[in-house]
Amino acid sequence: MEQHNGSRNLMDLANEDNAPFGSEDTTHLQILTDSMTRARDAHLLSLIAAKLNEYGRVLVIYGDGHLQTCRAVLENMLGPQAIV
Repeated sequence: MEQHNGSRNLMDLANEDNAPFGSEDTTHLQILTDSMTRARDAHLLSLIAAKLNEYGRVLVIYGDGHLQTCRAVLENMLGPQAIV
């Protein structure tokens, strides 16, 4: 990332700049991104559960990254993944 007078140019972010790696070098941006991702996934899971209770079935379209972070909870709610 480009540096200006010791500060970072936030308009020039790379993909790895927002992913927390759990190291001593983890940045505030990575911590914020991780917190936002966890909050978004928790909200999404609670919304899916609420709509399943209301309608019995739902269609959810989202990226593979969300499936990876939500898979354990979804399988707990719905059972193992099945291709139909």
